[in-house]
Amino acid sequence: MPTDERWREGPGLLASVRRHPLTVLAVTLVLAAAGYVLAQLEPTTYEASARMFLTDLRTQTTVQQSRVLDPERNVPQQTERVQSRTALSRASELLGGDRPPSRLRAQLRVQGEPEVNLITVTASASTAEGAADLANAVARAYMQVTEEQTVAKAQEAIAELEQAARQIRSEIEILQNELALEPDDALAVSRLEVRIAQLTDNESRQQQIGLDAIVMGSGVELFEEAEPQANPVAPKPMRTALIAALLGFIFGAAIAYWRAGRSQELRSHEDAERILGVPMLAEIPIFDHRTPQEPGEIVSDTKLDEAYGFALASIEFALRARGGGRVLITSPAPRDGKTQTTLRLALAAASGGRDILLVDADLRAHGLTRLLGAQDLPGLMDVAAGVTTLKDCVHSYRVRPDVRLRVVGIGTPRTEATQLLRSTTFADAMDELRDLASAVVVDSAPILAVADTTVLAGHVDGIVLVLPQHTPAGVLQEVRDRLAFVTRPLLGFIYITATPQAEIYRYAYGYGVNPTTRRRGWAFWRRRRSPVPERSAARTASDRRPPDRPRSSSPSGPASRS
Repeated sequence: MPTDERWREGPGLLASVRRHPLTVLAVTLVLAAAGYVLAQLEPTTYEASARMFLTDLRTQTTVQQSRVLDPERNVPQQTERVQSRTALSRASELLGGDRPPSRLRAQLRVQGEPEVNLITVTASASTAEGAADLANAVARAYMQVTEEQTVAKAQEAIAELEQAARQIRSEIEILQNELALEPDDALAVSRLEVRIAQLTDNESRQQQIGLDAIVMGSGVELFEEAEPQANPVAPKPMRTALIAALLGFIFGAAIAYWRAGRSQELRSHEDAERILGVPMLAEIPIFDHRTPQEPGEIVSDTKLDEAYGFALASIEFALRARGGGRVLITSPAPRDGKTQTTLRLALAAASGGRDILLVDADLRAHGLTRLLGAQDLPGLMDVAAGVTTLKDCVHSYRVRPDVRLRVVGIGTPRTEATQLLRSTTFADAMDELRDLASAVVVDSAPILAVADTTVLAGHVDGIVLVLPQHTPAGVLQEVRDRLAFVTRPLLGFIYITATPQAEIYRYAYGYGVNPTTRRRGWAFWRRRRSPVPERSAARTASDRRPPDRPRSSSPSGPASRS
């Protein structure tokens, strides 16, 4: 069956939010409140940051001899050294030695900025003073360790140069002794000059290394100590609540979008035709509630009678094209006007002189049986259980002064009613209906409420759907999918324009429905007293049934008692 893609897509996001503002608001407030409460449960945390501006290595003679000159490489390396075990062990000593390096590392966040030769050490603790002390201790530990390493390397380099210098002095002394014996030895003079120059360079380098070690020291040109902060970084319930509210709004909008697509309502019968792929058989207009002239009568309404007469003609035409006379009436959900529609269709047929039989096959609600006051009479379930025959279950009712309806009620309620629907006896009874009337109208349960309707559909010649205006499109799509498993065709739908907006589509039905709940929608059946089935005039006193069994009535008896 074809379907309109716009029903799949539903309204846009903004339209969905406007349609379900309370949903969005509720989800937003709930998540905001949850975020605020959870934030209050977080432990109090303070942060403090110490900053170290590193010395530019490119200005140092000693470091120029190494391969690390660019801050882009040096700053990341020094950032890692701040978090090294050596530096953290020294920091632990500065703090009293009661915290291992691994614990300190968990409380640190070290960031390097090569553009400005800056390293920032941020520490977190339960107190503002503790966070500041930790950040300063780590920074000082790094500077101490770095300075010690710088001095050690400088001393090592100076020691190597001093050893080379002693060797050069020894050679100079030898050359000077040779020149004392042979003052004119040009080669010795040249060699002596070279050694003196080497010694001078060596001494100059030793002085430069010492100077660089003094100047460079810890490698930190400027150190800014961390200061205790007055406000904690956590918890921040208002900030957390705002973030949670934003997430709640997004989540609420998603729910609203889903609900809007799910509950998108039909605006006209053309929408239903696009989804179901079948035509509208009739459109039932709005009508007024009126009090019947006599008890047990159906209110007469010209417009309503004409609308149902047109619906009946459409159904008969569709059935005639398929060579059948049994039609099943159903609806998407309870309180859609299914039972009243069934009765009105039968009334239209009887008013036109057609041979019509009305059957109540709604195993849960028994709407038609209760409407006619036939709860104590044998009916369809008694036939399926093999207690009585179908002919004994046909009762005649006066619904207007000049109109009678032949009806088969539901009979005695049975717990195994669903199993009886699948029995051979029930199938034979449904086939026998063809012999009792030229047209049979069966009132069934809502198709989305229970599975009974799909079973009943196998015993009729066609299905008619009663569809109230404003039915959610998602519900109608479910009906279409359910009908895909039914072997009998959907002839069309009767579009009810008088029903208030369908607000509740809960598929609890029958045993879960509170009978005292006020009926919604349009109820045209108004009665002060239940109609009484006609009693056959052909029966005599000797033919009466025992008192323990309900009386059966013939369809050809006199008018019902007032």
